[in-house]
Formats: sequence, structure tokens, C-alpha cells
Amino acid sequence: TLCLCLCLAVLTSCGLGEDEKGPSIQLYLADFPQTLDPALVHANSDVTQLLSLLFEPLTTIDEDGDVSGALASDWYSYYDEVNEEYAIYFVLEETFWSNSNQVTADDVIYAWKRILTPGFDSPAASMLYCIKGAKDAKLGKISIDNIGLYSLKKDKFVVKFEEGTDIDEFIYNTSSPALVPLRENKVASYPDTWSKS
Repeated sequence: TLCLCLCLAVLTSCGLGEDEKGPSIQLYLADFPQTLDPALVHANSDVTQLLSLLFEPLTTIDEDGDVSGALASDWYSYYDEVNEEYAIYFVLEETFWSNSNQVTADDVIYAWKRILTPGFDSPAASMLYCIKGAKDAKLGKISIDNIGLYSLKKDKFVVKFEEGTDIDEFIYNTSSPALVPLRENKVASYPDTWSKS
């Protein structure tokens, strides 16, 4: 919905007369985007630039290459000595979709599990393979619900990692537009059209 509302605002502004005021964004693309599904356009830099206007990732990378919070207001790592595994806890900013529903931890989890679902061909999947069990889930060896990714509260979720994971690299990857949250009810209700209209 957020995506469609912004696109409609941009497209309707194109019909305004010279003296009329309205939103206007000029963006030059090499090709017309076939989809606005963030999980499918990871390798297309032009469409990625457009997606950055429509969706917000967990983190951003500044001009010095430093990571800062975007949708995530805070995150911290934890080492579980009993299970001998690392985890990161993310806390989300209070942010809303265009219909006034809050963006939740479940929206992030849904988007990431969708990428890791067997049969869903996303170039972003490898960025999530460091999550405990993620690669096995993608290969269909375990259920997608058995990976190390779950919500704790509406605005907080945890990611558990495979041994040897570079946690800093994972945090860097969360700035990718491919890993933005999605509304499950919209994607599931309109699977063939939600990202194309």
C-alpha cells in the first residue's frame, strides 16, 4: 500500500499544469521496472534507487560507510553461552504504513521468510543465509518456521546466527532495499499484482 500510494502521488503530479503545485519526483531509469518487489530487484541499481523512495530498510549506510539506524532505532548483540550462539536483537522505530497500521517486527520477519521460502527465487537470499537454519530452509531441509528468526514484541525481534557469522556484515546487509519489511496481508491477497500496479 505504501508503495502504491507514493507511486500514485508521483504519477498524478505529472498531470498538473505548469502553475499548479503538487509532489514531483524526477528519476531517470535505464529500463522500465518490471516489478517493484524489493526481494526481486536486488541487482538492478536503477530500480533499487526507486525502491529507496518507497521503502525504508532497518539501517542505512552514510557517506563515510558507517551504519546508522533507519527503521531500527536500536540493535544489540548477545552471546548465549548455554547454546553457544550469537544473536542480535532489533528494536524498531514507531513507523506506520500508509493505512496507519504500525510497521511491526512481524512485517520484517515475513519479508525475510518469504525470501527464504523454497521456490521463491530472490537474489537477496544469500544475505540471509547466516541466520541459523536459513540455508537449510531455503533448500527445503527444514521448515521455514524453524529458523533463528522470531518476534519478541510488536516492535522487537531476534536473529540467531550460524557459527562463524560476521555480525557486522549482517548489520551492513540490513541496509539493502531487498530486506525491507512487507505487509503479509497485501502480498498474500494480491500475489501477482501488488508490486506491478
